[in-house]
Amino acid sequence: KYKAHHNKGNALRKQGKTWDAIHAFEAALSIEPNSAETHHSLGCALMSLGRLETGLDHYEWRWKMAHRKTGYRQFSQSAWDGVTSLEDKSVLIWAEQGIGDTINWSSFLPLISSQSKRCILECPAKLVPLLSRSFPEIEVRPEDRSNDAERDDFDLHLPMGSLYRQLLPLISEETQSTAFLAPDPERVRYWKERLRSLGDGPYIGIGWKSSDMSPDRANNYAPLTEWSPLFALPNVTFVNLQYKDFETDLRMIKDEFGVTVHNFEDLDLFDDLDDVAALSQALDMVVSTTCAVPFISTGVGTPTKLASWKQSAWNNNLFYPKAPLIEKFERNTWEPCLDNSFSMQAVDSKGMLLERSIQDIITHLDHNQEINIFTNTKTYQNTTINALQNDLLDMDYTQRQLDIKTILSKGKMMFSDQLNNPKFFIVISDFQSTNSPINEVKRDSGYKLILSKKNL
Repeated sequence: KYKAHHNKGNALRKQGKTWDAIHAFEAALSIEPNSAETHHSLGCALMSLGRLETGLDHYEWRWKMAHRKTGYRQFSQSAWDGVTSLEDKSVLIWAEQGIGDTINWSSFLPLISSQSKRCILECPAKLVPLLSRSFPEIEVRPEDRSNDAERDDFDLHLPMGSLYRQLLPLISEETQSTAFLAPDPERVRYWKERLRSLGDGPYIGIGWKSSDMSPDRANNYAPLTEWSPLFALPNVTFVNLQYKDFETDLRMIKDEFGVTVHNFEDLDLFDDLDDVAALSQALDMVVSTTCAVPFISTGVGTPTKLASWKQSAWNNNLFYPKAPLIEKFERNTWEPCLDNSFSMQAVDSKGMLLERSIQDIITHLDHNQEINIFTNTKTYQNTTINALQNDLLDMDYTQRQLDIKTILSKGKMMFSDQLNNPKFFIVISDFQSTNSPINEVKRDSGYKLILSKKNL
């Protein structure tokens, strides 16, 4: 019965039925209360719904999972409990997971160094140059596990994945509102010159997969065939940020979409992360799935669009980039296609998005105002923003455009029986003449036409 409840919870979570999954995990724990795997799954599910404190408590069971036990470092010193004062203490923080998570969680390090006498970070050697420059008050060292049991150079320690839990009372939006990585400014200037040598911008970096594409992780990464809305953008220069197994993919993008994604062969995208950070800061924008790429780009302050699998165990605050200028677009792999997610990422040089137009409508209109809406593919009559909010947020972008005369004619025909009862008539289209996101224009006496500028 335990296994049935646990497996049911995982299946429900992958279908987006998170509350049902939580109930299944809780039922499993009522039978096997010490199941580390179920505690871990429950923790991720709870965090995805914003229940951070409880979710983070369950996430601590990760170290009792069979494949994680050997990863926990065996020091004679105690792990910091989040309560003991760090004053006059030396604290060792150690990396436990991948490059992206290490970068992401490093944003919390100043909250440790500000309380302690000394803060040491041990991480993969290829991160030492970048993180040393970014956090000069912290002693950043390459990871060395050879002598853990005999070490006496610190008083307390903590794995990086526990920083969020122990620091939760101190973490606010303000602590995550600024870029925290500091690439070499000379290298940033160098890469800006290299980018200009490719042609006109905007320069958009892309990353589409992890170096670990095992079956249990595959749903986190959309196939490149689903990137067509992005590659269809005109007057954009694309730059490769993918760090492993990308050569065949770049050829496929060229053959399939007729688009060149420029790759700098003299840059080691896998190991030279200090220079990758400099290139990322030189770019105008980055579009990526969940891999190391968006954690570097957001960390240096580059506007980043992240396509995230909605049902992923990583889709929660613990694993979400801790930096400004990040927009997340959830994609649902249980739906027939992912076109909507990547359509929502289509950007022009000003970075305007269809989603912003939708948000403008939701923000500016009375949610109980009776409205009629039509798009290229759908019609909504005698409804309200309240009733349609989810549909509006899921609205997709198509290349087909309607001219103003066609729109007015269609609107008059569609709503001709309502002209004596004024309603809002909303059009979401590419009106370059509008000067603001929402522009009301009175047409006849029967309705108001709202032109929403999205500049896609």
